[in-house]
Amino acid sequence: MAKKIDTLRLQLSVVEILRLLHRDMSYAELEKLLGISRNVLAQYATGARIPSPSQARVILNTILSRINLASLIASRLRATRSIADLEYVMLDPLVLRLVSAWTEYKYKERVDTVLSAETIGVPLATLVALALDARLVLARRHPGSPGREYIRSEGGEQPFGVKVFYVPRDSLSEGSKVLLVDDFARTGATFEALAKAVKRAGGKVVGAVVVIAIGSEWRKRLERLGISDVHALLELS
Repeated sequence: MAKKIDTLRLQLSVVEILRLLHRDMSYAELEKLLGISRNVLAQYATGARIPSPSQARVILNTILSRINLASLIASRLRATRSIADLEYVMLDPLVLRLVSAWTEYKYKERVDTVLSAETIGVPLATLVALALDARLVLARRHPGSPGREYIRSEGGEQPFGVKVFYVPRDSLSEGSKVLLVDDFARTGATFEALAKAVKRAGGKVVGAVVVIAIGSEWRKRLERLGISDVHALLELS
């Protein structure tokens, strides 16, 4: 049986997602998408009325099944001097809420720790950790506090593709069930470094989620480490 706080959080999450969706879609479009009267949806989105737990569950499941996350993410991509600028994606509230909701649906009660690198993906990792009621751990480019012990881990190959990260040793423990979260993947070097840190701490990587991935090398690198439950929400060739 779901805890009362989890049920309330679901109801409020749906209100928040509907409010964000209404920035991009009219109530008529939302009515067509969800099969719920636009008048009722307007009441939900404005907070004048809260959906029941069962209705909230139906709305969220419908949104996750009918909204194409890859297309939504692609629509937020912008190029600056021919380079993709991920800020427009990773700081977009609707993208953050839908991706965290999708991740919760996939991994709820399967993980106790979310591990992410010190990148622009930190806001997403934070929301994912909150959704999963999990601990958030950040791998840093350099050791932080001199009073803490760090696990040094690296991924990739010399001479140009090596990435080194430092994870506070007391933030990962033996038996931790860890989800890796990142904003972007191409070679998989960051994921490799994070996965090795988890292994050295005695934990287990349950899966990996990346918002945007290019090619398949990142996936192959994780598979070589024995991690097969991996997801890219937008894959580019």
